[in-house]
Amino acid sequence: MTDVSNAAGAIEDALLGLKALAPPLALPFWQTISAQLKLFPQQTLAAPPPIPAIRQPSRVMPSGIVFALTCNLELVRDLTTQGRDLGYAVVHVRESNELIERARVRVPSAVLIDMQDRSPEMMLRTMAAMRTLPGTENSTAALLESAAGPVPEAIATHAGASLRLPNGTNVDVIAAAVGRLIASRPQQTRVLVVDDDPTFGQLVLAVLGPRGIAARHLTDPTKIFDTLEELNPDLVLLDMMMPQAHGLEVCKQIRANGKWRHLSVLFLTGQSDIEQRIAGFRAGADDYLVKPVVNEELLARVEVRVERAKLMRDRADRDALTGLALRRAFIQQLEARIGESKRFKRPLSLALINLDHFKKINDQYGHLVGDHVLAAMGQLLGTRLRTEDLRGRWGGEELVLGLPNTPAPMAREVLSRLLDELVHTPFKTDDGRQFEVSFSAGVAAYGEDGETTESLLRVADTRLYAAKQAGRKRVA
Repeated sequence: MTDVSNAAGAIEDALLGLKALAPPLALPFWQTISAQLKLFPQQTLAAPPPIPAIRQPSRVMPSGIVFALTCNLELVRDLTTQGRDLGYAVVHVRESNELIERARVRVPSAVLIDMQDRSPEMMLRTMAAMRTLPGTENSTAALLESAAGPVPEAIATHAGASLRLPNGTNVDVIAAAVGRLIASRPQQTRVLVVDDDPTFGQLVLAVLGPRGIAARHLTDPTKIFDTLEELNPDLVLLDMMMPQAHGLEVCKQIRANGKWRHLSVLFLTGQSDIEQRIAGFRAGADDYLVKPVVNEELLARVEVRVERAKLMRDRADRDALTGLALRRAFIQQLEARIGESKRFKRPLSLALINLDHFKKINDQYGHLVGDHVLAAMGQLLGTRLRTEDLRGRWGGEELVLGLPNTPAPMAREVLSRLLDELVHTPFKTDDGRQFEVSFSAGVAAYGEDGETTESLLRVADTRLYAAKQAGRKRVA
């Protein structure tokens, strides 16, 4: 495999040398290509040696941790076996307190809660307590319904449950659904591999997958922008030489696109000469990997680049006080969700939230107390709801929510529950004076109220104004 890769690299070098030459002067280059091509038959006729650089793991390593809160030992045993094959580990917990204590030590990717032995409100308190712990705000939840009946959808959404499974669901279905839930987490690292070689692409996916990285292989670079919209990756691994388009040109197009110009791009190539590296960097590449790629180097380069990109993105996109997305970042996320609602004909609700009498709180108790209220509201929204729900600070005391797969009546019920929780949260000044905080909200629904960000915001703002005119402390 290494000899073939070296020969391919030599051919690539020779082909690049043909660009500026007239036919008579190109003869030495064609002779080089002919000599290198003779290497391929003798390499391919022999039994192929083991691939040392990128190989299929002998077993699937856990890419996620699932806490199973249940007293059903048979379910735990079967789910553990199925989960191992699907790439996640299962940790059995019997009580809510045990789940909280384990989450202090190890953050779960998801929590499966068996509702057979607990009430919806107990489940809500458990999830609320767990998601106040550092790192757990992105832990998602699945509910296994009890024989007594389903959990009300508003309570499930309020608690952050993205999945509800009917009582009696087969363990195979449960295991697969939990696996999909882990894979769909918003914070999961996503990588797009653009390479015309199907075998190489699949081998790269085999290396990245066990590390919890969701990777997709694209063999046709002309479809890159459609794929970027679908996947929204953190990084692109881009082959230099492809028949449909040269990697340098693809990279330049990415850098010229306003939406994707900051996306991390790593070049893949069989070449190792300095001129091509310089050309890659000038085209906008962040890094360079020479084939054959070593597993450890591939993982290290990908993880470092993704971590750096996420850090920079968080600094630019997140409000420091509330921890919620800033307006620009929220709009980008919302437009992606609107696109999904349009493609798959799914409901979506948008809510504008305004803290009641916030100026009075600032004037009466001071701006530090006002900041504390905003931070508490950010924590409430950040530790409730589902991982796929969008949360943002619109400006001042105004916040915004995007709730995918949620019709307007359900969104209003969820917001009413959040309002009730906020009203019953004690707030105190430094000298011990206690005061109440509430909010008003307006909800707009995709489809019936509009199909664009602007139209939904306009309707939500009108309903927010109506809620304030009607006496505040309500959802319209």
